[in-house]
Amino acid sequence: MVMELMDAISKKLRDTFQGAFPIYADAPVFQGLEEPCFFVSLTEANRASLPSGRQRVRIPFDIAFFPRERECYAEMWDMGETLFDVMETVTLADGSSVRGLGRRQFIAEGVSHFIVTFAVNLLPGADEGSSGEMMGDLKVSVLPE
Repeated sequence: MVMELMDAISKKLRDTFQGAFPIYADAPVFQGLEEPCFFVSLTEANRASLPSGRQRVRIPFDIAFFPRERECYAEMWDMGETLFDVMETVTLADGSSVRGLGRRQFIAEGVSHFIVTFAVNLLPGADEGSSGEMMGDLKVSVLPE
């Protein structure tokens, strides 16, 4: 689920900004970062069991925006304003949408950080990509009048 969300975030950024900024995701980049760019990373993940047997998974991501100039706060705040709208929902590869929760922005050390959390319900043991349906076949008989 984490990689599906990371792919959906990256695709949304690419589509929104039409490839104007490189997007680094799930890869350490120590040197050679081409700025301006985005760096998408997972900050943590947690799981809680629900009475239905499903699990509620909360996955927060940090979408870091590295501006052309680290002192250009206006560019960083503007990018954050755009991301508030852009990250309201993302679309997964299967076509389902996931809403971004708890969206917030802050600037630290010349980098704009946009934090967005995605929460999904999972059915443990369900095959990847399955809908998690719990019912089997149902036979219906109709009585004659």
